[in-house]
Amino acid sequence: MKIDLKSFLKLKNGFRFKPENQHYIFAFLALFMLIIVSALVIWCVTFLVSNFAEAFTETSVPVPTEKFDIKGFEALDLVR
Repeated sequence: MKIDLKSFLKLKNGFRFKPENQHYIFAFLALFMLIIVSALVIWCVTFLVSNFAEAFTETSVPVPTEKFDIKGFEALDLVR
């Protein structure tokens, strides 16, 4: 399989923007990249904030235990 480079170069050279339109294309690409980067930053910040909020609100609940019965303790026959 042989690639015809002459037709590729003709296609590449034929695809040029006019100089008066190049700054519009640059502005569009810069704005598009700004939107993508800002969306990524917002997503990362909300992800971190939600994880920190979960970490600070999560509390450990102690296991319920029976109350100490002093009368029952005195009734036991303990040997020292």
